[in-house]
Amino acid sequence: MKLWRRLFNGYIDNKSGKLIRYSLEESARKVGLSKKSLDDYLLQIRFAKRFGFDFEQHKHDNIGVLRQFVKREKEATKRTISNETPAPQKKSMNSSASSSISFEPI
Repeated sequence: MKLWRRLFNGYIDNKSGKLIRYSLEESARKVGLSKKSLDDYLLQIRFAKRFGFDFEQHKHDNIGVLRQFVKREKEATKRTISNETPAPQKKSMNSSASSSISFEPI
């Protein structure tokens, strides 16, 4: 992940002293993973960081542990938000508005 982003953001070549940058797709090819997978990993890492995931404790675990954590936290957040937000009320016809309409026979 780190190498992929470094290749994209650019680095100074030791031999030429020039800034070398690759596109996200080229960087993914150099790392040997698809851009789609790397994008997904980055998104999971950002959510995990936001939710307080302990990266040090899980540094040898696979990405599945991270995904499960993020999923649980998203669901907990969603439940919390839905409990705090009142359900939308149905709009009812105002009786005074409906009584002002009259129909005349033809």
